[in-house]
Amino acid sequence: MTAGVSSPPEANGEATVILNRGVDAIEQQVRGTRRRFLWTWLALAVLAMLVGFGTAVGLTNAHNRAEDAKLRATEVKAQSDDIVSYLKGDTGLPGVPGKNGVPGAPGNPGAQGDPGPAGPAGPKGERGATGKAGATGPPGAPGASGAQGGPGPQGAPGSPGDAGSDGATGARGATGHTGPTGKTGAAGAQGPAGPPGPAGPQGPAGGACPAGTTPTQVPAIDVNGRAVVIAACALP
Repeated sequence: MTAGVSSPPEANGEATVILNRGVDAIEQQVRGTRRRFLWTWLALAVLAMLVGFGTAVGLTNAHNRAEDAKLRATEVKAQSDDIVSYLKGDTGLPGVPGKNGVPGAPGNPGAQGDPGPAGPAGPKGERGATGKAGATGPPGAPGASGAQGGPGPQGAPGSPGDAGSDGATGARGATGHTGPTGKTGAAGAQGPAGPPGPAGPQGPAGGACPAGTTPTQVPAIDVNGRAVVIAACALP
C-alpha cells in the first residue's frame, strides 16, 4: 500500500489567488517606479532648458548695456570736443537739440579772429599839366585824414588742441533684488521595502480530519508575500 500526499481543491485555489495577488502587487510597484523615474528626468530636462534660456537673456542684456555705455561715452566726448573748439575760436558752440516737436536753440558764434596784415600801397597817379600861377591865397585849412583801410583777410585757423583726458570711472551700482524662490523639486524614488514583520500568533486548532484521512501541512505564501503553512487532510 502506497501513501500519497494531496490537498483539497479549495487549498490549491487559495494558494493560487495569493500568488497572483503577490505578482500583481509587484508589477504595480514596478510600473509606479518607472513612471516616477520618467517624470523625474522630464523635470530635470525642463529645468536645464530654463537655466539655459536665463543665461542667454543675461548675456544679451549685458552686451546691450555695454553698447549703450560705449555710445554715451562717444557722445560725451563729442560734446567735450565741441566746447574746446568753441573756446579756442575754431567753431561755434552747437545749439541745444529740440524735443517733442520744439526747435532747438541756435548755436553761439565762434570767437573773432586776429586782424590780418596791412594791404599794399596803391599806385601813384599821373602828374597833371602845370596851371597858371594864381594869386597867393591864404593858408588852407589842414586836410582831413584819409579813410581807414578795410580789414585784411582773416588769418588761418590755429591747429586743434590736444584731447582731454578720460573722465573718472562712475560709482558701482547698487546690488539688485533677490530673485523669487524656485519651485519645489520632484518627489524622490520610493525606498526599498522594509524587513518582514514578526509571525502572528498561532490560530485555533481546526477540527479533526475525516475518517480514512491523515492530517498534514502544506507550505504556501500569503498576500504579504510571507511563507505560511496550511493544515490539510491527506488521503492514504
